[in-house]
Amino acid sequence: MKIKTRQEQIEFLKNLKDEDIDYEDHPEVTEEFFKIMQAREPNKKGVFIKLDTELISFFKNHSKHYQTKINDVLRAYKHAFEKRKIAH
Repeated sequence: MKIKTRQEQIEFLKNLKDEDIDYEDHPEVTEEFFKIMQAREPNKKGVFIKLDTELISFFKNHSKHYQTKINDVLRAYKHAFEKRKIAH
């Protein structure tokens, strides 16, 4: 099925069952994953990126410091990518 519009993507994802999701290229969420997320680097640079509204809402609803959490998730992904050479 070829998805053409944003609305078709949304409908497709709404109807997608958990067992139909391919997690093969995703890093495993382990204790090490969360330890990496806690590591902070003092050297930061401000950037402007556009994120999906639902992603921003998710992080804002789960943390007062949502920008730091987004940084943590990106850092953990980078670490997993470098360690396992996961697909990007």
